[in-house]
Amino acid sequence: MVLTPWLVFVLVAVGSASRQAVPPIGPDRIRPLDRLTAVLIEDGRRRSSTVESLVQCLQSSAVIAYISSGGPDLPARGTLSFLGQGGGFTYLMMRLSPLLAPADRLPMLGHELQHACEVARAPDPVESATALGELYRRIGFPSGVHAFESAAAQAVEASVRREIVSAHTRR
Repeated sequence: MVLTPWLVFVLVAVGSASRQAVPPIGPDRIRPLDRLTAVLIEDGRRRSSTVESLVQCLQSSAVIAYISSGGPDLPARGTLSFLGQGGGFTYLMMRLSPLLAPADRLPMLGHELQHACEVARAPDPVESATALGELYRRIGFPSGVHAFESAAAQAVEASVRREIVSAHTRR
């Protein structure tokens, strides 16, 4: 395949722009995959002590969490899934629905970060999708077909929502 100079320029420009658009977070334990989630994480850390403590939980763990605003086909407001395990790390993918109302984005970020911290704090390492399912059968409850929820994540979501509303009303 022959690349025209124009196509080479476009590929280089897009690659450079995407690398610049997603700033690194902390010691690279939380890896936003798009600009929306990178901004959301930074906003959450500034506006919510709960989000900040969850980021700190992950930064000191053996979990690496990728996070993106998932496609419109996302069956829930947010999801957490197992990606892999290696080199002493468990790799997770968090996806937030791009259809969330702006007021729901930070609370849902906190909710999914809580799930990632639950994995990080699990007494047994989560080394497979099966192990992730077993963890949530122990600490959570079913919330749909092949889906689980935890009371702690629901409480975090409510806590982040209260922090944001409280901060907004103090202005």
